[in-house]
Amino acid sequence: MIPEPDFTYGYYQKLLSKAMTIAPITPFRGQPEGPCIILRHDVDFDIFPAYAMAQIERTSEVNSTYFIMTTCHLYNPSSSGNREMLRSMSDDGQEIGLHFDPTVYAAEDENLLIEHVRDECRILERIVGQDINSISLHNPSVTGKYPLFEGYNNAYSPELFTDEFYISDSCMDFRQKDPMKFVEKAKTKSIQMVFHPLHWFDTKSNYLDLIYRSMRRHIEFTDKVFHINSTYIAHLGGRKLLDEIKRR
Repeated sequence: MIPEPDFTYGYYQKLLSKAMTIAPITPFRGQPEGPCIILRHDVDFDIFPAYAMAQIERTSEVNSTYFIMTTCHLYNPSSSGNREMLRSMSDDGQEIGLHFDPTVYAAEDENLLIEHVRDECRILERIVGQDINSISLHNPSVTGKYPLFEGYNNAYSPELFTDEFYISDSCMDFRQKDPMKFVEKAKTKSIQMVFHPLHWFDTKSNYLDLIYRSMRRHIEFTDKVFHINSTYIAHLGGRKLLDEIKRR
């Protein structure tokens, strides 16, 4: 029976420690000669968990690639707080890449999509002050389309995206693969490991716990912003916004 990861930071640190004894851990840029472990994070929901995971990697002296969306409905990479976290991650040696969602655009032709890719890369480049060289598609399995954009490192290129040498925690499910065992494949061939920062926390959690924590941060930020508004304060009647939402 395959042991199930508990999606805690403690487990993640143990996995990194083991992986480091097997092969170099690397982002997509600057891959070394010979077998390596390409470490990737798709940031679909919230930048704060990505920042927290990057601090763990910093402690372990590990660099990886964090793929950031510019078209996400739930976060804005250009906001002051997110911009500060992304710059800090980049300054620490983490690669910031583009998490590109082709379904946002009506165009399906790859020659037209590449212009949108370049536009989105420029947004991230202005934020972190470095070139964006790597791309990960957002939910390509939904459409079944895997466009490759010339001039960029692509997480779904055929040499990097094969079932035997690829593992992902999508849906908090490693699909019958044991990460601790999987990393041993890097002894002979490069592998790609994908983790979604939203899934990981100090303690074992489920999706409801994880999403609640993220939503709570947004609610508390909204409450803080609106507390300069006297009408808002009066409508809350001295309560916090989170308490009012729970009451309703």
